[in-house]
This record gives sequence, C-alpha cells and structure tokens, in this order.
Amino acid sequence: MIRFRPERLNAINYSTTTPIFITDLTVYNREVNQTDDSTILKKSILFTENIQLKHDESSFSLDFAALHYQAPHSISYSYKMEGVDDKWNHIKGNPRAYFTKLAPGKYTFMIKAEDPNGLAIPQLKTLKIEILPPIWASLPAYFIYGLIIIGLVAFIIHHFNEKIKQRNRQHILTIQNLRDHELYRSKINFYTDVAHEIRTPLTLIKAPLEKLMDKVDRNPAIDKLLQTMENNTNKLIDLSNQLLDFRKVEAEGFKLNFDSQHVSLILQEIINNFLITLIAQNRVLNQDIDPNITAFIDRDAFEKICYNLLNNALKYADRHITICLKSDPYKNAFILTIKNDGPIIPTADQDHIFEPFNRVKRSKSISGSGLGLALTKSLTLKHQGTIVYHTDESCLNIFVLTIPLNQSSISS
Repeated sequence: MIRFRPERLNAINYSTTTPIFITDLTVYNREVNQTDDSTILKKSILFTENIQLKHDESSFSLDFAALHYQAPHSISYSYKMEGVDDKWNHIKGNPRAYFTKLAPGKYTFMIKAEDPNGLAIPQLKTLKIEILPPIWASLPAYFIYGLIIIGLVAFIIHHFNEKIKQRNRQHILTIQNLRDHELYRSKINFYTDVAHEIRTPLTLIKAPLEKLMDKVDRNPAIDKLLQTMENNTNKLIDLSNQLLDFRKVEAEGFKLNFDSQHVSLILQEIINNFLITLIAQNRVLNQDIDPNITAFIDRDAFEKICYNLLNNALKYADRHITICLKSDPYKNAFILTIKNDGPIIPTADQDHIFEPFNRVKRSKSISGSGLGLALTKSLTLKHQGTIVYHTDESCLNIFVLTIPLNQSSISS
C-alpha cells in the first residue's frame, strides 16, 4: 500500500541551477552542425556564443531546452531577438523559434524559462547573431560606390568645365574670325581703292615713257634709267591688275564664261612669252606637254592661272623648271604639273601659301604681292578644279593643277 499527501505535491522544490541550452540550428530547413562543410559552426551549437550567417542564410530556426529532467514538458519558455522585437515571446511545448529573412545586422537571441511551479529559472541563455550583408551592400562595395560616384561627379564637373572652355574658345575663335575677316575685307577694299586710283596715272605714265624710249638718242646710262622706270611701272600695273582681278573673282555672283579651248596651245603660248626671261636668267626649262588637250574653260582665267604658276616657278627656281600637261581619262580632267628646284617651302607654311597676302619667310627678299597664288586658287575653284602643293623625294617644289575637261558634267 502506497500513501501520499496531495497537499504536499505542490511543495516540490526544483533545482535553481537548471541550465538552458540552444540544442539545434536549422537554416532553410537544413540542420547545421560543426561537421558540415558549412563554416557557420566551428564547434557544437551547445557551446557556441555567436554565429555569422550570410545574407542568403537569414531564414533559420533555433531549438532550445532547459535540462530539467523531473518535468521537462511542464517548463515554459520565453524568447526574444533584440534588434527585431523587444517583447518576450512565450511558448510551451515545442521549444523552437523561427526567424525569416532577417535584414543584415547584429542581433542577440535571448531565452529564459520557468519551472513547473511558475518560478523563473535564474539562468538566461544568449546567442549573438550577425547577418552579413550581400557583397553589393558590404562596406568595400559602398567604398567602391563612393569612388564611382566621386569619379562620376568629377567627370561631370570636368566635362562641364571643358564644355564651357570649348564654348569660350569657340566664341573667341568666332570673334577672331570675324575680326580677321573684317581686317581682310578692309585690306582688300583699301588696296582695291588704291589700285583704282593709281592704275590710270600709271597707264598715262607708261605710254609717254614708251614713246620717250623709242625717240631718245641711244645712251647706255639713259637707257638703263628708262628701262628701270618701265620695269617698275609694269610691276605696279601688274599689281593693280591682280588686286582688281582678285576682288572681282571674290565678289559674290562672279561667273566665268566657259567655252571649248585648246588648252595645250594656250599653255604653249604663255611658255613662249617666258622664254626670253628664262634664257636671260639662265634657267633650264623641261617640257612634257600633250599637244591635243581641249577643255571647256574660261580662257582669260586659265591664262592668269598659268601665268601666276609659271611666274612663281621662275621667281623661286634655282635653275630647273619642269612643266607637264597630261589628260586623265579616269578623272575626266587635265592635269598641269609645274616643278622647280628652289628652296622647299617649310611645312608650317605649306597650308597657307594660297591665302591672300601671305608671303613665305624665304620669299621676303623677292618682290611680290602675295596675291598671285590666292588668285590662282580662286580661279581654279571657279573651274571646279583643285590646286595643291607638295614635295617629293627629289626635294622639288611641285604645284599640281587639276581642271575637269567638261564643266557641265562636273556640275551635274
């Protein structure tokens, strides 16, 4: 026979040193322990005080238990996750806590328990948990983002400043171009006015001078003086004519009169006019002229082109001048090439030799207006042609004139 007093059953004293342990860690329904390939646990979860979880391991559950063997199912538990919820969650029965998709950060998981009498077990169990951010939200990533943002801001500022500088440079260039154009027009207008004023007096001087040279008694000293006067008078008249011709060609609406001309014959006539001067200056002229070239050109303009090119070669050649005239059936054009063995034009000046009033440094000592090649280029463009300068391995100055044989076919 067994006897007991029911009133004394509630007076059982439970141990106050009951330990509480975290017994299991499950990540995405997969139990984790220290023997796994996972690096979460370095030792048993029973003795682990802190864990690190990756951002894709932020959903997990924790099992826990108080080692109370007298009435384990009568123990009540409370837990909270500091950093998520500051309130205690009370459970009885299955001691497990679930957490889903915790944000990256640091948390403290805390567990406390009460014995079957409802008295608190003094021991409190804690586990520090750190959820690591993804690599794109880590401190190094933010550092790189900062550098990228700083770089972008610096690039935008630099680009904006460069655009302002470029706009300012363009504005300055536009003002300079307008100023240069105005200066150029003023210079052209001035020289043209002067040319108009002096051409008539020069013509009136030349006619009596020629008569005087025919009638005066032959005297070497007087002949030399008269010849000098005539030469300088002719130079001034030529300069006046060039200025007026250039102004006429540059004028808006200026047109040439094209008709079929014997190009080879015109060129040969101009060369013949230079022969006496060539011989007097001990120049050697080599010719290679196709005798059967005809083209639609303005004869007066073409004569001026040839005269200026030959005169330029004569002025600067040391001894040899070569003239070549050929037709090019592929380009439907004729090509006039004039070479001389004078000093090579410096590279820095080659792009400017066809500009009005431009004189190459080497030519300062040689008389000239600086308009001959400019007029040549303007008349060439009126023919839908091109004029270029270059040198070759023989160190010769080479001017190449290309003019279409038929203006109407080029225009169409």
